[in-house]
Amino acid sequence: MVYWGPVESGSDRILELMKRGYSVGDFKEGIQRLKKAHPDLFISTQIMVNFPTETEKDFAESMNLFEESNFDYVEIYSFSPRPGTSAADMEGRVPGRVAYFRELRMVTKALSHAISDRLFT
Repeated sequence: MVYWGPVESGSDRILELMKRGYSVGDFKEGIQRLKKAHPDLFISTQIMVNFPTETEKDFAESMNLFEESNFDYVEIYSFSPRPGTSAADMEGRVPGRVAYFRELRMVTKALSHAISDRLFT
């Protein structure tokens, strides 16, 4: 399977909880194929942080995927419960202070990449 949409998370465990139907490996394979076929293609994605039960390991896997994939644009957002979804009622919400700092770390990483790209390309 090759997946062609937003990655959402760098953690297979979180993707499974999200019921996404693809793995991080599927996503990476899709990106590799796209870059090989179209080297100048602009690649963007979305990454959600703080999905219920997200651990530091899960978060680190998302940060690693972000680093490895060299996206042209990343929309980063924090989990917020949406009424009617299975995630809205999930236990294990990431505590507010932890959630805030995870999102801040991810956004800071994205900004540093954007600034670096503009300065050195």
